[in-house]
Amino acid sequence: LAVDPLIALFNNPDPNVRTLIAQALGRIGNSRAIGSLVASLADANDDVCIVSALALGKIGDPRAVPSLLNLFSSDNENKRIAVALALGRIGDHQAIQPLIDALGDPYWRVYQAAAQALGFINHPLVVKPLIKAISERPLIENDGTRDSAIDAIANITNPEAMDQLILALSNSLPGIRAAAIIALGRIGDYRALRAIITGLNDDDDDVRCHAARALGNIPHHESIKPLLITLNDVSTEVRECASESLTKISDESAVIPLINALGDREYIVRSAAAKALATIGDTRAIAPLIASLDSGDQDLRRDIIDCLMIMYRSGKLDKIEKDKILKSIPSSVRANLLM
Repeated sequence: LAVDPLIALFNNPDPNVRTLIAQALGRIGNSRAIGSLVASLADANDDVCIVSALALGKIGDPRAVPSLLNLFSSDNENKRIAVALALGRIGDHQAIQPLIDALGDPYWRVYQAAAQALGFINHPLVVKPLIKAISERPLIENDGTRDSAIDAIANITNPEAMDQLILALSNSLPGIRAAAIIALGRIGDYRALRAIITGLNDDDDDVRCHAARALGNIPHHESIKPLLITLNDVSTEVRECASESLTKISDESAVIPLINALGDREYIVRSAAAKALATIGDTRAIAPLIASLDSGDQDLRRDIIDCLMIMYRSGKLDKIEKDKILKSIPSSVRANLLM
């Protein structure tokens, strides 16, 4: 689409037309529209102003930041929301402090937008203010305002934020500890490994689950023993996460504990253990997997058949081991394997 004819329509007296033009310019994303969109931030019509701010965010040009910051002091909370979201999409560091200040906005949707924007900017300076904002925000039942700041912390992938995230693991709020572990797992730096391992002993199930999952993102032999111990966690979800991470690490020392996990009381853990064993591909798992076909759980039986097929096709088995698998699976599946 041509940008110039659309820009010319910004002089239309109908605010609905000007709003539609701002939307279209945002979708096109051409930086030639910045001047007109910036001018429209002062439009007498609130909708035109708000949509123009959002359009500037979609274009993502830092030249719009000073004008957006000027609008951030508006008495209109919807304008402040639009500005926060736009600043987050642009990602310019000069917006960090104004967005941090907006975490104290009395209107909760502005707080949410500012927290989300800080997560997008992904800078180490945002961790402490986000934690402070979460800690000071009143906890109201069914109120999701804290969640936006917690999610923002979890979305941080800047390695320079690692020290702050590790410090957050000692926070009294489990949501903050979980978010910090998620972020550390996404960063994937070995230097955070031991800090994440400590999360396996957290009192909160979600924190332990995220810690177990994060260790799978940093495959290292130091994680194996803690994850094996975690296969005995009281929480089904935590045991499942530990099995999944052991799959990613694929170490033969995990085989026996994973075989033991085939007898877990929960299907989801048994299934995860079977998939981990198939990925590792150790022949010691064949007989226990075949024995688990008779567990009476049809969902597990289907999963184990899939795992045995993976092992059969892996190229790691000799003829005797392959024959064991062929004899254990249904004839219809056997035919597919032999094709």
